[in-house]
Amino acid sequence: MSYADVLDGKVAPEAFTGKLVLVGATAAGLGDAYATPVSGHGRAMPGIEIHANVLDTLLHGRAIVRAAPWANALLSGLIVFLALLGLRRAAPRRGLLLLALLIPATLLATVAALAFARVWFALCYPLWSWRRMEAAVRFLGDEFLRIQSEPAILPAPAANTRRGLDLLEQRFSALEAAASQMRNTRRFVADILNSHPDGILVTAPDGTILLANRAASDLFGLIAPDALRGRLIGELMRHWRDRSGHPLAEPWDALRRLAIAGDPESRVTSCVPTAAADPATARSPAAPAALEMTAPDERHLLAHCARGVDAGGATLGWVVSLIDVSPLRLAEARRDEALAFLSHDMRSPQSSILALLELHQLDPDNHPVDAVHTRIENYVRKTLDLSEQFLQVSRAETKEYEFEDTDARELCAAAIDDIWEAAGKKNIALTLLPATPQGRVPMRADRSLFTRAIVNLLSNAVKYSPEGTQVSVLVQALTAPRDGPAATGVRIEVSDQGYGISPEDQQQLFTRYRRFSMPGQPKAAGAGLGMVFVKTVTERHGGRIECQSTPGKGTCFRLALPGTRA
Repeated sequence: MSYADVLDGKVAPEAFTGKLVLVGATAAGLGDAYATPVSGHGRAMPGIEIHANVLDTLLHGRAIVRAAPWANALLSGLIVFLALLGLRRAAPRRGLLLLALLIPATLLATVAALAFARVWFALCYPLWSWRRMEAAVRFLGDEFLRIQSEPAILPAPAANTRRGLDLLEQRFSALEAAASQMRNTRRFVADILNSHPDGILVTAPDGTILLANRAASDLFGLIAPDALRGRLIGELMRHWRDRSGHPLAEPWDALRRLAIAGDPESRVTSCVPTAAADPATARSPAAPAALEMTAPDERHLLAHCARGVDAGGATLGWVVSLIDVSPLRLAEARRDEALAFLSHDMRSPQSSILALLELHQLDPDNHPVDAVHTRIENYVRKTLDLSEQFLQVSRAETKEYEFEDTDARELCAAAIDDIWEAAGKKNIALTLLPATPQGRVPMRADRSLFTRAIVNLLSNAVKYSPEGTQVSVLVQALTAPRDGPAATGVRIEVSDQGYGISPEDQQQLFTRYRRFSMPGQPKAAGAGLGMVFVKTVTERHGGRIECQSTPGKGTCFRLALPGTRA
C-alpha cells in the first residue's frame, strides 16, 4: 500500500487490524535493493520486501532447513546401493539405463524434498560445483584472450607444450605464463626508469608520488627512490622558482595546467581552476607540456607532465619528467658572454686602428707615421692578447687533457722561466721554494695547460705588484697518513707582495670578464679571463684553488692537487 495514501486517509484503518506492518521505501533510487535468487534478470528486491518475506517465512513456518548429515549420508548411500544392485542384477544395457534414470530421479527427489518438506539435501552440490567450475574456466579463457589481444612489451614466454593436460590445467599453465610475463614486464619497466638519465615521477591524481627513479631521487637530494614514495610532489617543489627567478606559488598546478592544455582529449579540465590559467603559457594542442623551473640549488630543470588514463579515459595519475638543463643554460650564458666579448673587447681595438688611419689620412702632420704605427702595434698586441686568453679558456674547458706522470716542481720552474723577463723589467725577484728540494714532487698533469695556469698566476702576481718586490712559488708533496708514505698530494702556492684584493672582489675573482684594482694601483691590461683559466685547469686536474689576500700586503693563491705514487 502507498504510504502517501495511508497518510491521506484513503486506506481504511481496518485494513491493518491484527496485522504486522512494515514501512520502507521501494521506489528505485530511494531505498536499498539487493539481488536475490528469485530476482533473476529482473529488478533487485528492496530491503523492506526482503524483511517482509523473512517475517512471513517465520510466521508460517516455511523456512528451508538443511538436511542433517546422517540424512544426507543415508540418501547418498541408498542411491549408490541401488546403482550397484542394478549393475549386479541387470544386463549391461539395462544397468546403463538404470544409471541414466537414477540421475534425474535424484534431482527430482531433491526438488520434491525442497518443495514439499522444505528440506535441502546437498545432493545437487556436484552439479552446482561443475557449473561453477565451468563458469570459472570460461571466464579465465575470455580474460586470457583479452590479454593476448593487448600489445605486448616483451615477447610472450614459450607455451607449455606438454600433452595430457586437461582444460583446467591448460588454463593454469596459461595463467602461470601470463603472471611470468607480467613480472618480467614490471622488471623491464623498472630497469628502464632507473637507467633513464632524466628524473621520472609517477603520481596519483592528487600528486602523491607512487614511483620514482634514481635520477629523480638524486635531483631531490635523496639516497633511494623509495624515499620519494608517498610524498606530495607539490611539497617537494614548494620553494622552486620560474626561469625569471620569481617564486612559483603552485608549481604542481602549473604543471597540470600545461598537461591539460596539451591534451586535446583531456576530460579533467575541472581539476584545475580555469581562472588560474596563465595566458602566457597558452600553447597549441600538439605542443609538449613543459615548464622550466629553478631548484633551490640553482639547477635549471625542464619539467614535462603527461596524464595517465585507463581504457575508459579516466585519469589514473600523472607522469612527470625532470630534465636538468643547467649545462644548456650555462652554455647559453657562456655564448652571451662570448658575443659580448667579441662585440666589445675585440672590436674596440679594431675600431681604434681604423680611427688612427683616418686621422693620419686627414692630418698627416699631427699624426706621423711612426706614432700611428706604434699605437696600431699596441692595439694589435692587445687584440692578440685578448684572443689568446679567450682561446686558452675555451681549450681548458673543451680540450681532452693529455695526462702524464711529471714533476710539479719542474713545471713551476718552467713557468718561472717564461715570466722571468717581465719580472726583470719591474725588478721583481722570482723564487722557487723550498730552496733545497727533497726530490721530485710527482703528479699527473697536462704539461702544457698546467704550466700555462702557473704562468697566469705568476703573470698576475708580477702585473699587480710594485717594483722591487718579491714573488715566490712553493711546491710541496703532501703525504696522507692513512694511505701510507707512497700516497701523495701536491700543494702549490704563488705569493706576492702586491696591492692585494678586497674581500668583496675576492667573491667575484673567478667570474668571467671581471677585472679589479685597488686605490692607487696602476691600471693593467687584461680581459678578465686569466683566473677563470686557472680555476678551470685546476678543477680538471681534480684539484681546488683558494685565495688569501690582504689589501696593501699581498696575495697568496693555493692549489691543492692529487699526486701520484712515488
